[in-house]
Amino acid sequence: MIGSPGVFVVFEGGEGAGKSTQVRLLRDALAADGREVVLTREPGGTRAAEAIRALVESNSLTGGQAAAALEAIMTGAATPAQIGAFLAGLRMRGETPEIIAACLEVTQRHAESVPVEDVIDIVGTGGDGIGLIVDGKHDDALDI
Repeated sequence: MIGSPGVFVVFEGGEGAGKSTQVRLLRDALAADGREVVLTREPGGTRAAEAIRALVESNSLTGGQAAAALEAIMTGAATPAQIGAFLAGLRMRGETPEIIAACLEVTQRHAESVPVEDVIDIVGTGGDGIGLIVDGKHDDALDI
């Protein structure tokens, strides 16, 4: 026999209003009363949103959090507002080698190959086949 029907409780409010705190308090009180509690999150509770929260609340971000956020961006799961907030927060926090490496891995997974025969090197990085490299310190090319 199935027990009594459950109750679905929703917490609404702006960012920083204390919803998470209230949810934890209610969960703990119901669990202490012997009730089964299942927590869910809205679809907006994405990894990108969690990375933004980490940046805003603690000014810290792990490589894994950054990778998850960039994965959401690269797959179209992040909203334009989340993309902007993530990039602004990351810029304010500053990138670390761990974050750069994690984001590079995600970017490389999503990169598409470009056939070499359809590419012309016009930026002077040495791939033009005539032995020129621009070193970034001078306006002129170095003949190698």
